[in-house]
Amino acid sequence: MTVNEAQLGVIINESHQENKILKTLLELTSDFTYSFGVNVDGTLVAEWGAGAFVEVFGQNLKEGMRIDFSAFIYPEDTPIVEQRLVKLLANQEDVSEYRIRSVGGAVRWFQDRSYPIWSAELKRVVRILGASRDITAYKETLDTLVHREQELRAFIQAMPDLAFILDEDGRYCEVLSSNGELLYQPRESLQGLLMRNVLPQPLADRALEVVRETLISGMSQVFEYKLDVPIGQRWFEGRTALLYKNEHAQGHVVWISRDITARKLAEQDLQQLLVSEREQRLQAEALAEVALTLTAKISHEGVLNEILRQARRLVPCSAINIMLLEGHDLHIAHSQGYDEFGSKDFLLSLGRSVKNFPLDAEALNTQKPVVVRDTWQEPRWVVFAQTAWIRSCLIVPIYLRERKLGVLRLDSEEPGQFSKTDGQRLQPLACAAAIAIENARLYELEQQRAAELSQALAQQRELDSLKSQFIQNVSHELRTPLAIAWGYAQLLQKGDMGDLQTGQQKAMDAVTRHLKVLSKLVDDINAFLELDTRQPQRQLVNVSDIVRTLVAGVQPEANASNITISVYIDPNLPLMMGDAPQLQRVVDNLLSNACKFTEKGGRVSISLEQQDHKLVLTVADTGIGIPAEQLSRIFDRFYQVDGSATRRFGGTGLGLALVKEIVEAHDGTVTVESQLGEGSTFVVYLPLDAMMANL
Repeated sequence: MTVNEAQLGVIINESHQENKILKTLLELTSDFTYSFGVNVDGTLVAEWGAGAFVEVFGQNLKEGMRIDFSAFIYPEDTPIVEQRLVKLLANQEDVSEYRIRSVGGAVRWFQDRSYPIWSAELKRVVRILGASRDITAYKETLDTLVHREQELRAFIQAMPDLAFILDEDGRYCEVLSSNGELLYQPRESLQGLLMRNVLPQPLADRALEVVRETLISGMSQVFEYKLDVPIGQRWFEGRTALLYKNEHAQGHVVWISRDITARKLAEQDLQQLLVSEREQRLQAEALAEVALTLTAKISHEGVLNEILRQARRLVPCSAINIMLLEGHDLHIAHSQGYDEFGSKDFLLSLGRSVKNFPLDAEALNTQKPVVVRDTWQEPRWVVFAQTAWIRSCLIVPIYLRERKLGVLRLDSEEPGQFSKTDGQRLQPLACAAAIAIENARLYELEQQRAAELSQALAQQRELDSLKSQFIQNVSHELRTPLAIAWGYAQLLQKGDMGDLQTGQQKAMDAVTRHLKVLSKLVDDINAFLELDTRQPQRQLVNVSDIVRTLVAGVQPEANASNITISVYIDPNLPLMMGDAPQLQRVVDNLLSNACKFTEKGGRVSISLEQQDHKLVLTVADTGIGIPAEQLSRIFDRFYQVDGSATRRFGGTGLGLALVKEIVEAHDGTVTVESQLGEGSTFVVYLPLDAMMANL
């Protein structure tokens, strides 16, 4: 062997070794690599295949290389394969995607990259090398994304909201919504426009700020705005989200606008309901306090002062007075606020003949409030230098039946301060003032004419009847607006007038809670009227059944507050003679108070036993307790232990007063023991008929 032959052998060995390494690497690749020889007639002959051959064709390499590869091509993709073969035979590289079906029937997608080998000597392609990669997962993912995009676009088209894609300049890049009636203009014409060319200028500037805030922070932005659209003026809630943002800080924002007009209208209705509820509550509280003042032994001046205070609470003003009619002249009986303007002494000394003051005369003669919105524009206004500061005035007549007593007058330094509604709001107080004035007149007559004492007492009884009728009328008049308010409150809470947001639901809960307080106040007033006008309707009553029924009624609320209620009823108790509804109110008030003033996790116990010739009802709790210095007053009408407890737990101050008066009407007694912070125990003693006690 010559040296040249030895060198040639080494080269051949090294070449075989490199081929072996190359084939090993090709076997290890996840792609299927191949080599096809090309016959003179253009047909292909499989030479070798490497890589994921078995995974691709479902056969081993030797078996697969002996079959016709065209049989694996998915029928619909045969034209693609034929076209790529034409390109390859024309000495052009090709990259194509097509499907093949393996022996097992599985269909998979492949990306096939092929390179022709040209023979200069034969002047044709003699071999084709290539690699096929399984892209089935990629294709499936792409199909899923396309499907999802189609679903998303269909969803956007179906939803009632407006949806846009905007760039950083506020340009409408795409209009996604098909809700034509809410679009500012035809959908096609919006494409490519800037918001400032479509929206009113202040709104467009704010909207652009929101878009840029979204791009900078990446956080969703929300704001509300009002806009005129083809179907009228509507409220919208605009909500943005970052779509994408590239490295050059350029990006796009998705903008969704929701029509919230119905919600806004519901909010307005709710606000009106809240205002109405507040006015009714203030009126009820004012009447209750005035009623308490009227029933208490307070001086005539004190009663008038309370009436003026409550009137200013209901209708704010700069100054207020009550003028009483004596003959044909009016004089100020009591006033508040005029000192600040330096006109009190002047008004007190002023002789005010009705005929010289036509506005006061009108209120007295028509028995209707008179509103002066601007004294400078009212020709009948009587001008004095000392009262030139008065710019508006409200005059409410005070009369008893057809008798003119005087006027309640409110003055303000601001024009347009008062309305007819204010006059109507003050009319019940004017009635209370009439009662107070009449009470004072009767009191003076009693002092001056002792000889006519019997007649004065008869008039006093008549006035008491009027007072009761007044309170009864007020409670009756409150029932209708309460029922209406309660109905709307129920509709709002149930969502019949639209869904409420969290802040709105809290407001609705407050409305419902105060409506319940007003209803309880009216019920309590009616109960007192009933006690004042008739004796208990006695009949056989099973007090045990009353206790069981009321305990069952409060049990759900107690469970919600984790309050344990323990009950003991002597199984051998007799029936008693009494008024069942009134006795039920006694048990209900004591049991409700015990649960109301007991903290979560506390305990309430109620027992009913017989001691000698008495039924003994005991209600004890582990609640907040009552200060010792206030125990003597808790059974007074309208008395409440302290303002903080009232605000926290609610109440009218009538419940315990009703308990005491009902029990005493049944010839019984009620006692209380309490430790502040430890709880209270109420014990009711009801006498039994002697015959019943021995049964």
